[in-house]
Parts: sequence; C-alpha cells; structure tokens
Amino acid sequence: MSGRIGLAALLVWAAAQALAQAPPADGALERCRDLRQAAPADALAACTAAADAPDGTSAREAMFHASEAAQTLGRFDEVEAWLARITATLPADGAERDRFRLERRAGMLAFRRGEYAAALAAFDRAGRLAERLEPGDRATALNDLGIVQRKLGDYPAALTSLSGSLAIKERLGDPAQLAPALQNIADVYREAGDLDQAETYLQRAVALHAQTGARLKQAHAHESLGLVALARGDAEAADRAFAEAAAIFAEAQAAPDQLRVLLRQGELDAAAGAREALTARLAAADALIAQLGGEAPLGHARLSAEADALAGRVRAGADRLAAALATPTEAVTPERQQALARLATWYESLGDWARAYAAQRQAFELRHALDERQRSETLDRLRIRHGVAEREREIAVLALDGARRQVALEQARRTRDLLLAGAALLVLALWALHRRRVWRLRVDAERRRTALERELAQFRAAAERLRADRRRLRLALERTGEPMLLVDTAGQVYLANRAARALLGRPAEAAAGESTTLADWIGAEQAAQVAQWSARSDDAPPPAAGGGGVWLLPLALEEELIVLGLSTSPGPRPDTRDVLDDLVQAHVRDEGPPPATPAEPAARPPAGPVSEAFRAALVALMREAVDLWESSTRRTRVELAEASGVWRITIDDGRLRVRTMERYLTMERVPDRPRWREVLRTAYFVVADCPLDAAQRERLRGLIDAVKSLAP
Repeated sequence: MSGRIGLAALLVWAAAQALAQAPPADGALERCRDLRQAAPADALAACTAAADAPDGTSAREAMFHASEAAQTLGRFDEVEAWLARITATLPADGAERDRFRLERRAGMLAFRRGEYAAALAAFDRAGRLAERLEPGDRATALNDLGIVQRKLGDYPAALTSLSGSLAIKERLGDPAQLAPALQNIADVYREAGDLDQAETYLQRAVALHAQTGARLKQAHAHESLGLVALARGDAEAADRAFAEAAAIFAEAQAAPDQLRVLLRQGELDAAAGAREALTARLAAADALIAQLGGEAPLGHARLSAEADALAGRVRAGADRLAAALATPTEAVTPERQQALARLATWYESLGDWARAYAAQRQAFELRHALDERQRSETLDRLRIRHGVAEREREIAVLALDGARRQVALEQARRTRDLLLAGAALLVLALWALHRRRVWRLRVDAERRRTALERELAQFRAAAERLRADRRRLRLALERTGEPMLLVDTAGQVYLANRAARALLGRPAEAAAGESTTLADWIGAEQAAQVAQWSARSDDAPPPAAGGGGVWLLPLALEEELIVLGLSTSPGPRPDTRDVLDDLVQAHVRDEGPPPATPAEPAARPPAGPVSEAFRAALVALMREAVDLWESSTRRTRVELAEASGVWRITIDDGRLRVRTMERYLTMERVPDRPRWREVLRTAYFVVADCPLDAAQRERLRGLIDAVKSLAP
C-alpha cells in the first residue's frame, strides 16, 4: 500500500515539474506586444509566429500587432494581407471592438498610402462603432478623424475632432493617450500658421512621450518641432530636432521614417550650401534605400543634383535631376513640382532657355494638377459627409418604415398561418416529385455511363485488334529465317526482319533516324524495278538485279503493304508461306473473311486509286482525330504517334517528324492506296484514350462510320 502511495506522489511531482518548466502559452504574444515600438522587424516575426495560436482570440490579437509592425516598416501590402486574415477570423456577431480596430487599421493603411478620402470613410465607420464602446475608443476615433481632416485641409473640423479627443483623454488621465492628441493638435496649428501654439503643444507631447516610453511617437513629435522651426526660418533648431528624430528612428529600425528625416536634413544642408554635410547625408540615405530594397525617392535625386550644383557641376546636376524626372510616372506630388521648378532655375542659369521653359511649363501644369487634386479631395470629403448624413436619414426612415411593417406583419401572420397547412402539403408533393425526378435522372445518368463505358471498351478492343496486325506481322517475319522487308507502294520500308538486316549489313534493331527509303536498302536500280512492278496491273515478278534477286507478295492485311523477299527464288519458302497463312487466319478471326490469302495468286490490292469520297473521308477523320488529341491533351502529333504506336517517327534535320501520318492531313498528299486501317486505328485510340465530351465523341464516331462505309 505504501509503495503505491509513493509511486503516485512521484508522478504528481513529475507533472508539477513539467508544468513549471513549460513556457507560458501566450509567451509569443507577449513578446510580439513588447517589441512593437522598440523593434518592429523583430515584432513582426514574433507576431507571425503567435498568429498561428490555436486560441482564436490570441491569434487575432497577434494579427493586429503584426499589421501595426508591418505598417511601421512600410510594408503596406503585408498590412493589407494581415487585415484580410483578421476579417476572415471575425465571428458573424459580436466582436465589436475588434471590428472597430479593423476599421481603424484600414483607415491608417489608406492614410499612409495617400488615399485620404478612403481613410476618412474608414475612420468615420470606426467612429460609429466606437459610440458603443469605451470612452477611450471614442477618443481614439475622434483623434483619427481629426488627423485625416487636417490632411484634407479642413482645419476647423480637424480642431473640433482633436479637441474632443483631447477632452476625453484628459478626463481619463492616461499620459500615453494624451500625448498623441497634443501632437496632432500641434500639427493642425502648424499647418494653419499658428507656430507658437504648435510649439507649445509639441513640447508637451515630447515630454509625455518620453514619460511613457513611446519612442517612435516621440520621434514624430521631434520631427514636427523641426518643421515648426523650419517654418520660422530657424535652420539650426530645425536640424537639432531632425537629428533627434533620426536617432530614435534608427534605434527603432524604422527605416522609412529615418530616410524621410535624413532627406529633410539634406534640404537644410543644401539650403546652407554645406556640400560635404549634404554628401554624407546622401551616403546614409543610399544605405537605407538599399536596405529597403526599393527605388530612390525623387527627393534623393534632387538632393544629389543639389550636391553636384554646389560642387560647381550645375549642368551635371541638372541632367541628373532631369533623368530622374524623365522616369514615366503618374505621380502628382509637391516634391515633383518643386523639383521641376528647381530644374527650370538651373537651366535658366545655364542659358538653356528651351529646357528651362519646358521644365517651368511642367512645374506649372503639376501645380495646377495639385490644386485640382486638393479641390477633389475636399469634394470627396464633403461627399462622404453628405453620404453619412444621407445614411443616417435613411436609417431613420427605415426605422419608421420598420415599425409600420411590423404592424402589417402582425396582420399578415394570421393569413400566413391559414396558408401554412396548404403550403406544407404542396411542399410535400413537390418534394415527392423532385425525388422521383432525381431518381430518374440518376437512372438515366447510370445508363449513359454504362453505355459510354461499353462503347469505350469496344473502341479499345477495336484499336487493339487493328494494332494486333502489326505485332503479328513483326513476329511472323521474325519467325522465318528468310530475309524479308515490308514496304509500301510509296517506296518506304515499313519494317525489316533480323535476317534481312543481317543480309544487308544493318544493325539487328532499328535505330532512331534510320532511313526508310527502299533505295537505301536494296539499291536504286532494284528499288525502281519494285516501284514499276507495284504500279502494274499484272502479277509478273521483277527480274533479278545487281547480282541478286527479290520476290514480291502483296499482303492482304494492309492495303498498301507488300512483302519483299531478298532471294532469287520465285516466291516464299513453304515454311514462310505457312507463317503468312497463320497470320491471315488470325486476321480473319479479328476482322472477318479476308479478301484473299498470301498463299493464293492474284491477291495484290487494286491497281487503281480509291474514290475521291473515300480520300476526303480519310482526311476529315485524320484531321479531326489529330485536332481532338491536341486540344484535349495539349500534346503534339508526334506524341500521338508515339502513344498510339500506329505511325512511325523519323528524324529530319534534327527534328522529330511523322511524315506518313501527315500525308493523311491533306487531300493532295493522300496515297493512291491509303493505309485506311491505320487512320481508323488512330481514331479508335483518340476515342478510347482522350478526355472527350459527348459532342466530340459523337462527331468522331460519325467520321469513323463514314470511312468504314466507303472502305474498299
């Protein structure tokens, strides 16, 4: 008994130790959250790992943090992908705060991309969602709305929104929330021209950001102080503020923000004529551009040109800036307009009046486009506001209409109850009819499937029977010791047995690219005599030539094929004739009664050509088979010849060709006595082995029937 108690105690102790040593389940999420401000690149990696957590709520929280880190790094496409993942994980009902955060993130993404009208619409939706949430969420929504209103130039509306946000945050007493509101109000005053008020609010924001440890926000506040000093004409104060901002951005790995501030410092250097300082700034900017992996911004090219000008290379600087501006772009930005104006000034100083005029004209046109865009953005803002008001009015109208409809529904409910019984019976009847129809469709489908499988089996069997002739023919020729070639009336060698190859000094097996011309096998003189004999209507054998002899025997298995024996005897040996008799008998079993047997005289095919109708039917069938093969399998006719095993493939000038097959694709090239069985065999192969639809199969079957009905 005591032993069992001791064992149980040992197991409990081991489990406790395992739990104590296991990392917390939300450790990755905590790391993701802690690194957002200090190291966004590391935070993005941690958040990506935490996003795969089995807990849906924790995974969604990690996705929000990942989108924030990606936005800090300037990876806007990744932000969009994270927002799409968050949208897919939201439940159909509830999760109001997550929906609010999602709309905020969508608005921030649109804002960073310069799509201010879309940002205003998203922040407005977030504000309506925040009305049902905590006061802090309402303050955040007002702050976001004020930022985009400021960007659109609606300073009164921006101050109203931001002041409302500040009032809520002051009541809450949270310094971390209070500082961004102060900074945003300062930016409004700065852009409106009230620099004293802007500096007062920014100094308060810097102090609060330092108190709460929000380093990135503190850097943005320093950057805004630099802009205020620049507006006052105090270049030294501006440079100090920009330097503090750049140091924090570098520490936080916020490369896009660091690059932007470096270029602002470069503007100060250029204005002061500090060429060496400007060159150092440009070198640091080059490193950041390489790190980001994108193209250099236009401001970088303009400052590089300024450096050239300060070094006395005005023409080089102007040409550098002109090359950067010549890059095709649809961007309409103040930076581009300022660069064009600066370029015009340089060309004017160089006396290049034509280029100066062209640059000044482009600058004027761009200034006009910027003004038009600002007016368009203002109209978009007004249109959105009008749309919001219209939606609110529509909601009120719909609410009233809903009340009226509720009364009507109460009255209609009684009528509906009376109709339910009849409707239920009707539904049951329709259901029964539907089930009966479905059953019939299934039976018909099964019947069609069975018929199709039976038909395909028939086509495969027919193709195999036709293919058996060639296999039997090859085996039959190999069984005899007599050297023989199988040729057609066009003078092409169909196959040769080993005895013939040994006699003619050729390899035992056919090699790739081996010539199929009869003259290359037995000599031009004997090949010409064979061709003359095959064109005659009588059965006289050709005379011996070149010190040797041949005998010919038409073969009834294929209309165009002739057995060519390489001996001086007047015909095949008895054992060879027996082998050919066996071959014909096997053919009889597959195809029916033969037109003649090899052992009987006068068995050669008709000397005259086949009818034009039969030739046309063969060409139509071959074309359709090849077209269906290529369209259904995406493979070539050479691959069709290889897969079907019907046609011989040759090498012509280093290319694979199927010349015999191609003769049946045009009327002009069809032989007088065509190999119509091989055309049929090709069609059977396509029907049986290609994924054809019913219409294609029926069309090909009709062409097959046409050829069979016209076959001699």
